[in-house]
Amino acid sequence: VFVKDPKDENFIREVETFFTQQAEKPDSPIWRIITRREATKLLQQTYQTAEKTGDVGGQLRYMGTIAEGLRLAGYAPLALGYVDRALKFASEHPETGFPFVAYSSKVQTLLTLKQPDEAERFATTAMAEAKAGDRRIKEIELSMMLAQIAEKRGQPEQAIKYLEQAVGTAKAGRVQRLLAEAQSALADAYRARGDLTQALPHATAAVATTTAAGSRLLLPARLRGLAEIYAAQGRVADANRIYDQAADIVEGIMVNVPSREAQARLVGVTSRIYEGHFRLVADRLGDPVQAYDIIQR
Repeated sequence: VFVKDPKDENFIREVETFFTQQAEKPDSPIWRIITRREATKLLQQTYQTAEKTGDVGGQLRYMGTIAEGLRLAGYAPLALGYVDRALKFASEHPETGFPFVAYSSKVQTLLTLKQPDEAERFATTAMAEAKAGDRRIKEIELSMMLAQIAEKRGQPEQAIKYLEQAVGTAKAGRVQRLLAEAQSALADAYRARGDLTQALPHATAAVATTTAAGSRLLLPARLRGLAEIYAAQGRVADANRIYDQAADIVEGIMVNVPSREAQARLVGVTSRIYEGHFRLVADRLGDPVQAYDIIQR
């Protein structure tokens, strides 16, 4: 996993989600943090193997993976080329079914390229296919993408409606991981509007659902969001307690990270926890001893 910018919150969320999705799969590989060059080489080799063996599904899957990797690394125009290639390949091989992954990559890439109208067109098409095929997981994912599109257009009320739809579908289907993600996004949407009263129960629910789903890697970020809401409400002691809990989990994860370089990168993507906790303790609690302890952690 190549971490380009540790301060890019959307990127961090996507990387953490990807980690969790992969870790929950049977026979999950051991992850290591690698350079972009290494990642590109490995993906190319894997795709070439699928191509040589005639693995149609593999080729389609790896084209989507390469596109998503390029987008996350900051190369959206190149990613778009791979997505279009994947869509063309899928149309030539209808036996692979509707290419939800390629459509999702197309939507995210178009959003990155600031083309919300075109992104909505692809998202709406995919949503119709998902509903027709009773693909609840895809419905949830696409509802959250449509919420992102609404946010890009400056339509917060519409974004909240899509996120509430995602939460309802996830609850009905008992899709814990996506339910937690939708709850967290809903909390963020209400918080962006300044409605902390509405944001708090959704942030609390996101933490509880994430815990129930066993998504340990995502839990620190969800706890951070809850701590920030408590801090904004003036509930400093509660915020301090939640920040401590998040930091403890990060340190527990650190134990299983194999190298100092990997630890440094993990700290990079979780740095907002420590930054927020330090500011809370130093500015709001006025406790220099605890603030120094946070720096040492």
